[in-house]
Amino acid sequence: MREPGILNAESPWAVVRKAVARHLMAETQGERHLQSPDHARRLKNHPDAMPVRAGDDQTLMEVAVEDQAAVPRGIDRIVQCAAAYLAVAGWPAADAAGVAEYVCQRISDLGSQESAVDVLRRDHAFRQFLQLSKPEWAALVRLLVGSKPTTASPARPGLLVRVLSGESLAELLADERLRDLARQTLPGSRP
Repeated sequence: MREPGILNAESPWAVVRKAVARHLMAETQGERHLQSPDHARRLKNHPDAMPVRAGDDQTLMEVAVEDQAAVPRGIDRIVQCAAAYLAVAGWPAADAAGVAEYVCQRISDLGSQESAVDVLRRDHAFRQFLQLSKPEWAALVRLLVGSKPTTASPARPGLLVRVLSGESLAELLADERLRDLARQTLPGSRP
């Protein structure tokens, strides 16, 4: 504000306003050309072609979305198989899908089978929402997640781990131990 051009100008604020406008244009130009505002102020530094950012190319984004939708995700397959197993065992289809999705969501970021069993066993709100007794809820956790190892028996993988390892629904339905456990999970099957 102390330079002679500004001091002698008819409207000093017009000079300031013009300088701010030039600075904002340089920032915009710098973002557009992927360079600093100082380089963008000088015409000799402008590139001949506009650089393309990954997010600017809409066709690339559309192809990525189409590819993601075309390939079924592993978690969807696991949830669908677990829900189908529960439905075959006697659960209502909507409840079976909700239980399978909820359990998968709850254990998705846990590190081990033991921690998954502990977290789900302590989940009283969802157990009460399903109107299951404690033994029925414990049987459902054992069915889906598996059991923790004890001194008397090793850990047994649950339905979700077995589906993840590649077993089909037909193979799971052929397992007598799983079928017995599935019968114990039905609401009202135990006191």
